[in-house]
Amino acid sequence: MNDPAGISDIMWRPRLTGLLDEKKEAEIQSNLKNYRKIYEDEDFKITNRKEWERKERRERQKKEVSYNLSASFNIIILLFSYSTVLGVPHRQESCLEADKG
Repeated sequence: MNDPAGISDIMWRPRLTGLLDEKKEAEIQSNLKNYRKIYEDEDFKITNRKEWERKERRERQKKEVSYNLSASFNIIILLFSYSTVLGVPHRQESCLEADKG
């Protein structure tokens, strides 16, 4: 193919080899979903500030409820163990047996 400007072939510049070694590229590729999640969260935070604040408040409340339930459970176990040490008898009947009587 002849071009009026006299160009007959186009030589493309060769591609450079990657700046990262194969191990680092594989690591980045495997963590791509995590990076995507991080940046999507940042974008969401910027574009939807009110909704992001509500989401953060909800997550904080879930953590508080979980912590409070855990603390309550630990208190119940502690009381049960103290009552066992002190020799306080525990009721052995179930709720169904109590309803019959």
